[in-house]
Amino acid sequence: EEAETDDPPPMDDNLGIDAEGEAGSDSFGLLGKKGGAPVIGSGGRSLMTQYAWYNQIVEREIRRNVDNLLKREGFPSGSIKAQASLFLDDNGGIVRYAVHESSGNAKIDEILLKALAMTSISQRPPEGMPRGMRIVISTRG
Repeated sequence: EEAETDDPPPMDDNLGIDAEGEAGSDSFGLLGKKGGAPVIGSGGRSLMTQYAWYNQIVEREIRRNVDNLLKREGFPSGSIKAQASLFLDDNGGIVRYAVHESSGNAKIDEILLKALAMTSISQRPPEGMPRGMRIVISTRG
């Protein structure tokens, strides 16, 4: 009998962006595929525009957890900016994540990873929205 896992199902073969493929993988199942859905505008309504409202919810909820953890750890206020990739399940849980652009401070990057691990988005992702995304987390103090 096969053991059950919490891993999300594999990506659909049709998921891709309208671009030439490159070597390597982004670990989120996105492929360069001519004719794929545009992420940034190309005459029609792009995925970025269509789901921008949900991306703002994700960023806001993660930023709130980052801010709370920074205060708890006693970090002084200041400007922080980092970029992360994440993959959501159908309920808004973050099931995979990574920091792609460091804040420049290893301890703050660690706090960002901790915030990603503890965050579950309050709203389910909209039907049809790709579950992988890159976000920018920035704070100003």
